[in-house]
Amino acid sequence: MECELCGREGSCKAAVIDGVEMMVCINCLRRHGVEASSDGSKLTPVSEAQVVERLKRIKKIRERNIYEEKEVDRVLVRGWNDLIKKAREEKKLTREELGSRVNVKTSTMGKIENGDLRPPDKVVEKLEKILKIRLFEEIKEETPGQITGSPVARGLTIGDLIDNKKKN
Repeated sequence: MECELCGREGSCKAAVIDGVEMMVCINCLRRHGVEASSDGSKLTPVSEAQVVERLKRIKKIRERNIYEEKEVDRVLVRGWNDLIKKAREEKKLTREELGSRVNVKTSTMGKIENGDLRPPDKVVEKLEKILKIRLFEEIKEETPGQITGSPVARGLTIGDLIDNKKKN
């Protein structure tokens, strides 16, 4: 018998998927439905929580709150492309050799070195390790208590302009 959902040949069972009774293979039954009762009695409705729990098991959804993850903010240093090119040349590596070490095409490596393409963070980390250079710098957040000096010394901000307007 052919599965009404995926078309596979083999043994099929009656299942209820989104309120529709179908003949499906074991895989589709596990992934998408509930086995229909053989005595013809009505199936008990599945709660939303049960469906979500089943989806988590099946798809192995990893719950994570991106707002709780606190990563250090980092940016590429100025002239990162020149640093990469200079370090590669000092190590006497070709673009092809370096590209194969960081799992990047030679043409992509050329675009990175020319500054036409910003490399993904994973590639930057590999480049730092292989070339023994620092390409990332951390961004230090300033809290209002840390800002010192006159607006001219630290750079004029929109807030400074608003304060000046209120004073005048």
